[in-house]
Amino acid sequence: MKKLLVLLLVSALAIFVFAGCDLLPSEGEGEGEGEGEGEVEEVTIEIDGAYEVGGVKYIKADKKYDVTVTFPAPVENVDAYYTSCLGDQSKELVPIEHIYLILTSEDNIVWTGTIKITDDVFSTSSLCCAIKIVVEAGECDWCEYHETIVVDAAKPYAKLKVGIKGGTKVCPCGGCAITVTSVTEEFACDPDVVCCGDNCSGLAGWSVRIFDKRPWNVCCDTECEKPIVDKSGTACPIEFTADCLDPLAEGKFYYAVLTMEDNVGNKTQSAFQFNINDTPECVFLNPAEYLPPECDYDPSCFEKDEDGKYILIVDPDETMDDDCGTCPVQMAGVTGGAGCECP
Repeated sequence: MKKLLVLLLVSALAIFVFAGCDLLPSEGEGEGEGEGEGEVEEVTIEIDGAYEVGGVKYIKADKKYDVTVTFPAPVENVDAYYTSCLGDQSKELVPIEHIYLILTSEDNIVWTGTIKITDDVFSTSSLCCAIKIVVEAGECDWCEYHETIVVDAAKPYAKLKVGIKGGTKVCPCGGCAITVTSVTEEFACDPDVVCCGDNCSGLAGWSVRIFDKRPWNVCCDTECEKPIVDKSGTACPIEFTADCLDPLAEGKFYYAVLTMEDNVGNKTQSAFQFNINDTPECVFLNPAEYLPPECDYDPSCFEKDEDGKYILIVDPDETMDDDCGTCPVQMAGVTGGAGCECP
């Protein structure tokens, strides 16, 4: 009898020790062997506004997000933090430090806080970085729940062939049509690469607008003028032919604005100016990057391919590989000015 009592006591202590971290017993616990032991169950971590695809959650760098942690029953001693890291989302996490995340609760079930990932969590080589949000609850270190998210600070990029064509078949009333096509690099042993997209959360959309006069006001908005060409899409490649344009007077320019945005809100915006001549054939006149002095536009540059066609490269993070070509570093305009009056 004494041996039986000792065995029962040892069994009871073992159950207490191994189940001591199960602060939140799930419904029906005890009906299966070992179910629910050693972990906090049914805890959820939600990030309001995060973009999720393929089971991966993305948030934008330098943007504030509301975080909600929900337990199935009241808990005490809740601590939370997030890690910084090195490398991109495909590499192993290398925590640098733990950054405390303040959570508060009125009922000890739903805990809320805010998170804003700044540049100091990134390495110098990655703008698409996986971090962990870790929530600890209870009296033991192993009672924790974590959520991996990807912080996106990368901007979309594009390499575009900008062409011009005319003739009575294309423009029966005169003028020239502008063509824009994504450049595709061909490789002997690898699949072709379209130089267009976003290297993190993915491209959400693009637009190309052409104005026949300078459209910006002192706040860098383009609402003062209506575009004469407005093309847009939601995926790469970028391909379109604009309506026929007439030559402008000497000293006047068309202004084209390229805007690309990824799925968390990182935006690439660049502009270039040009004029055209439609006799005896359609040619570009002085195509060049244009940086409105009051705007913080991304740098871009023109180069010519082997056929003499203009190639526009917009790569603000210099993320293209050598085969796609990277623009030299250029200084963008400086944001400034007050009021939004049209010129």
